[in-house]
Amino acid sequence: MKITGCSEIKICENNFFKMSLFLENKITPSEILILSKNKFLIYNEQLSLPYFKIISNDYTLRGSTETNIITLDFNTMDRSQCEIIRSVFCDDCSKQKVCKK
Repeated sequence: MKITGCSEIKICENNFFKMSLFLENKITPSEILILSKNKFLIYNEQLSLPYFKIISNDYTLRGSTETNIITLDFNTMDRSQCEIIRSVFCDDCSKQKVCKK
């Protein structure tokens, strides 16, 4: 999985930051399992558009196996902390050989 770009999503209801991560290809179930290691995974492949949610202490990752966009919901309102979390997320992905910046 290769991350080709990202953009911030404006949120009003709780003031937490969200970010869309754009992928080169559609995310696969095996990539979801790798990304969810040591985190809480909700995965429903019975839906017409298979949906997943990965919950960690710092963020919630949402998406579908039939798309090339995933959403990173941060659990903080501190913009600089969000950048650190995003950077760590991308670094963790590259170490696991799942995604590249």
